[in-house]
Amino acid sequence: MDYLNPHPLRASWWDRFLHSGRNRFGYWLHWGITGLFSNIFTNLWRYDENERLRSLKPPFLDRIIYWQNAPLLAVSGPELIKKIRAGDGISIHRAEIVKLSGRTIHLHDGSSLQTDALVYATGYSIHHPIFSQKDSFELGLPVRISQIPTIAPDASWPTQDMLDADKEVLERFPRLRDPPIQPKSPEWTQYWLYRFIVPFPLLQRNDRSLAFVGYLGGGTLSLVADVSALWAVAWLSGRLEIKRPYEEMVQECDLLNAFLKRRCINASQAVPYMPFEGLTVCISVRNS
Repeated sequence: MDYLNPHPLRASWWDRFLHSGRNRFGYWLHWGITGLFSNIFTNLWRYDENERLRSLKPPFLDRIIYWQNAPLLAVSGPELIKKIRAGDGISIHRAEIVKLSGRTIHLHDGSSLQTDALVYATGYSIHHPIFSQKDSFELGLPVRISQIPTIAPDASWPTQDMLDADKEVLERFPRLRDPPIQPKSPEWTQYWLYRFIVPFPLLQRNDRSLAFVGYLGGGTLSLVADVSALWAVAWLSGRLEIKRPYEEMVQECDLLNAFLKRRCINASQAVPYMPFEGLTVCISVRNS
């Protein structure tokens, strides 16, 4: 599965054959395979069978296993889908809540719902309130893009390095030029960490006091988190020496972030997200 998905940290013959566009047959073969797998997957859902399933239909279906517009969701109980299909005690409303009044939920489309109880499934914030906005920006943690002129008045955004990295991504993977939907305008900066673990300012001065683990999402999250945790402990305890040139590591991070914005459309706006590339990530971490 790894080679069916492009990745900037790989430069094998298979990657050039399937993703560069320089081999017409390989380019066509890859697109045919992803189309076939996507059709098999989406046909199992039968989205157009009734209105309930249509309400769950993604904004696009073509090559849905290639374009990752939202994080993957594992449905552990198949009976849930059966209940949705049959309308067995489940109604689906895809609309934002505007307000609550008594037992009434008011939605932004003008409709309202009567309810006995409301369960907040709001998730959690991946941002870091223990750090100031200025410290977060300097450490490479997400900050609101609109706040950058206040946090760092001399900083330009996007940076020239970011623009150069985006250009390289499109040259290496031309298919990413034409996503099926237009991405939303990002509100937050991306994580800017080496291996998505170590802040670059600390890495540059060999300060081993701080590391972040678990912010790289995807279908192989548990595997990547385990390997990243071992790497982080080795770094913090002084058992890992990184001998790569600093500028090379910075360039690699910029390239990865540019790639994620193109490859995963909206899925990587909150956290770095690689749906299927866990093996490639683990190999890169192993190589320091």
